[in-house]
Amino acid sequence: IVAKRMYEKENIEVLMEYIPLRINGERKVTSLVVQDKKDGKEIELAVDGVFVEAGGIPNNSYLPKDVITNSLGEIITDKEGKTNIPGLFAAGDVTDGKNKQVIIAAGEGAAAALAAHDYLLRN
Repeated sequence: IVAKRMYEKENIEVLMEYIPLRINGERKVTSLVVQDKKDGKEIELAVDGVFVEAGGIPNNSYLPKDVITNSLGEIITDKEGKTNIPGLFAAGDVTDGKNKQVIIAAGEGAAAALAAHDYLLRN
């Protein structure tokens, strides 16, 4: 949804396949230098600010193949962080939780750790 809206905006230039290299400025941001992943060419963009966001695709490549995920690759958990595999817990942005914020991930991590502790005590 966010990507669709972004492409619809006339005042947004989408630069796919670029890597951010530097944020320039003394007392405020003045430019962002990006590098084309294909040819290595650097481009300096005049900007007033930069919003940094970590990737939107969950890194779940390390999981056993039988862990249930949704269509986005997010691990499906209950409110305690339990997955479909007994003894496997998950928390944070890799899960199917609605809000992706560090403070929420920290709370989910605490809940999952307590549930994992309880699981280990009982098993």
